[in-house]
Amino acid sequence: MTTRDLRGPRRPPSRRGFLFALLLKPYIAAGILWVGCVWWGGNVSYAEQLSLHEWGQIVGPDPLACRSHDDWKKMTALMADDAAAAMEFARNYCKRFEEMTIVRVENIYSDALCVRPMGGYDCFWILPQWVHGLDDN
Repeated sequence: MTTRDLRGPRRPPSRRGFLFALLLKPYIAAGILWVGCVWWGGNVSYAEQLSLHEWGQIVGPDPLACRSHDDWKKMTALMADDAAAAMEFARNYCKRFEEMTIVRVENIYSDALCVRPMGGYDCFWILPQWVHGLDDN
């Protein structure tokens, strides 16, 4: 007699594990985004922040930017309370930039910069830590 026979008939796979994995993915993505924000925030001095109308490039892990400052504030507030809701909001109202995108600073607030991609018309609000100056070399 094998151990399989002692355990009884085989049960079908649990749907609970599948649903748990499906619902956990947004939290994992939001956690990675939050860790990236904290890491980049600690490694960039505000003394290095770009000034108005300066050109820079976006550097960071999956940088998100929103069209309006109100959307930006709402997304960052949601990130603190409900990461899954923040990611859903970002998917609908914000844009994920490619790393190394060249941008121009069009507006500055204490919590975000409004940057316009080179050749673009729209301004997007983004974390100041994700925008670095261009080297003249």
